[in-house]
Amino acid sequence: DDNSPGKRTVLLELSGRGACRTCNFSMKDQMSVEKMGLSDRVALRHVAAEIECPGLISRFYTGTLVWNLLNQFAAYYRPYESEAGEIDRIYQKYCDELIRILEKPTERSFSGIISKMGSVGRIIAGIIEESQGADLFEQLTRRASEQFASFRERHPDKKSLRTVFLTGDIYLRLDDCGSDSIVRRLNARGMRVIVEPLWALAEYLVEERSAELFNMPQGYFMNSMTKIFMPKSRKRFYEIAQEQNPWLPSSDVPDMLKKAKPIIDRHPRGEAPITVGSVMHHWDESICDGIVIVGPWGCGPAMISESLLKHQRQIPMLFVYNDGSPIDERRLNGFVFRLRRREPRAVTESRPAKSRKIKRKSSPQTFKKN
Repeated sequence: DDNSPGKRTVLLELSGRGACRTCNFSMKDQMSVEKMGLSDRVALRHVAAEIECPGLISRFYTGTLVWNLLNQFAAYYRPYESEAGEIDRIYQKYCDELIRILEKPTERSFSGIISKMGSVGRIIAGIIEESQGADLFEQLTRRASEQFASFRERHPDKKSLRTVFLTGDIYLRLDDCGSDSIVRRLNARGMRVIVEPLWALAEYLVEERSAELFNMPQGYFMNSMTKIFMPKSRKRFYEIAQEQNPWLPSSDVPDMLKKAKPIIDRHPRGEAPITVGSVMHHWDESICDGIVIVGPWGCGPAMISESLLKHQRQIPMLFVYNDGSPIDERRLNGFVFRLRRREPRAVTESRPAKSRKIKRKSSPQTFKKN
């Protein structure tokens, strides 16, 4: 709506590569654009580094990191608000500011020349353009972190609060419509929700040299460079946020896969290994009192994850399947009741940000092959 009819628009899409059904979305969108008669003005492209916009991917990833933090703050602190909508207003304020930063044009005179010097040039140009707005992203993160953290002292009955770790399908855990607002429904029941962010899957795909969904680089050099810069960028912003929010996890993908290894092999690649590893790793880190795993109906990785994780009976878990369909709130009520009957386990309020590991380990249950 913000673009005039004569202005050409580019709609960025996920990669069409891979077995996940979301890879068909780009074909569906292309047919929709053609049916609406907009193919002369709307172009569809898969997210990838381009010579014309070398900093697009790096700025997009940085913006996504900051948005994940804003989304995380809202999901965690919503039970603390004194009036309905208070957290959402603050969240929207910072989201609007983030969009303004992303829309701000970058200086491309020098980076534009370097971007034409092959793949290495595009990496250097992307770093240059990302660094131009780094201070603005960091300032936003610091201010948002401090403002949200101020809610910590407002809840009159902190003993009734519990912490839930939300993982599973990347779209359902991050999208209110697809998950039938599962985060808000848990918040309304006094649950602080720690949402596994988008970067966990992105870094996993880089670790496995997979081009599915995000079209991550597979070549040795580009993949190695991405393995260095993605975690480095993520840790920079998370360290800022953790100064006021020590409960915020920022785990490395290799550590999660190490936890998954006794339960599931790394092949075939997909969301199942990282979901299983994430559940086991974050439970051992004592960041939560229970775990909710969401997945679309009929999703193979989701069903594999459930079939393996349901045997970990030491972990209170709730498996939720939906595609925007209504959630059975009786199951949420039962899960919350179960958590409240147990002593709080999540150590989130008092530990320092630099000391995050708790010596409370749970051995994964493994099974002998017949």
